[in-house]
Amino acid sequence: MVKNRFSIAVIPAIGLCLFLMLSWVAAAVYSSLADLAFNDPFSTVWAYFTPSGSGTLIAVSCLGLIASALFPSKGPHLEGSLRALSRQISSQSSMWLVLAVSGLVSLALAKGPYLFYASSYLQFVAPQAFVSIANLAAPVAVLAAGVASSKFRTFGVVIFAILMMVLFAYSTRLEAAAPAIFIAGRWLAGMKIGKRGLLFASVSAVVLLPVPLFTRGLREHGMLPYWTGVTENLPRVFDGGYLELLGNIGFTAPIAEYTWRAAAPIPAAAYWASIDPGLGGSSDFSIWASYLRAHFFIPYSLIGEFAQTGLLGLFLAMLALGLIWRFSISIIANSQSGFGRISLVVALGLICISALYCTQYNTRSVARILWLLIGLTAVVGVTSLIDRAHHSKSLSNNARQKRIPLPSARNSKYAPRSSK
Repeated sequence: MVKNRFSIAVIPAIGLCLFLMLSWVAAAVYSSLADLAFNDPFSTVWAYFTPSGSGTLIAVSCLGLIASALFPSKGPHLEGSLRALSRQISSQSSMWLVLAVSGLVSLALAKGPYLFYASSYLQFVAPQAFVSIANLAAPVAVLAAGVASSKFRTFGVVIFAILMMVLFAYSTRLEAAAPAIFIAGRWLAGMKIGKRGLLFASVSAVVLLPVPLFTRGLREHGMLPYWTGVTENLPRVFDGGYLELLGNIGFTAPIAEYTWRAAAPIPAAAYWASIDPGLGGSSDFSIWASYLRAHFFIPYSLIGEFAQTGLLGLFLAMLALGLIWRFSISIIANSQSGFGRISLVVALGLICISALYCTQYNTRSVARILWLLIGLTAVVGVTSLIDRAHHSKSLSNNARQKRIPLPSARNSKYAPRSSK
């Protein structure tokens, strides 16, 4: 009954709201237990954390997200949307296999030889625009591998394993979330996910999250130095792992408060550059990229950036974020075509990435995902209008062809002949 009444369009806003509250609790626990006396960039950010200050930002953000979910709209129902998605996705496993391979290849091409060895973090051989696209394709490729594994079990699992190695070489926190995304792909394809699958995703997240945080601090980078560093320092990687996990989940609160209180005032030009739809070097954001960071490894927070405009500005920003998600899902889910259903999976993936980014990343990181989402929504919306127009025209033509003229005395052709 709940699934029949619950709209899938409000899930992202409610889910992000719950995570923000969880993050604030994790931050409060971590700050009271951890030793933050070390002189490192993360400790500098944590020094500005206060439960009341960050709690205000989290509360205002949640109010904006909740407001976006309260606007009256029936929207697509959860159960019906998932059933239609599963049928469509499972029938196109080959396409998802190609998508997974394409994402894997783009990640490898972006790094080139730096995939195995690099002198510094975030070294690439490809242009910045291609790197941005490859990074966006990474979670989609993991999801696609999960979908493909529902039919091509061996290929899907092998591609997922290679993707995990590439993500390890990238030293990205996506590595910890990848098993859960892979399981989600299998679930979307109609496969039943038992307790073992959920346990695997949960344990993987806890075990893998400390790895990229450790490898980023190594002097040499790439798959080979990372493997050597992790295997030779295994106890150090997981020393205090659960406490560090709390710190990572809770980092949303301190980075937001740091951006709000400690960061230099953000000019209007920086905001405009952050929401510029251009990718990589095609936008003016390169001018502000180094300015909008607490450290080379720590970008400002979207929440903190908009908090600098005032709490009303933060509320409106989160309201707009939730409404964009909601309208996109509603428009795409209402499309009855196969393209529309596949687009809904892509849209949900983009929304998940944007929700993740707005917790601990800057406005620019979120905006470029939203522009892709808006573009996809526009394409699906226009395609749906064209399909409806063709369908209406076809019905009209069929109705005209079925009309048969009735005999009439006024029409000599059909007038009865007189009998003599």
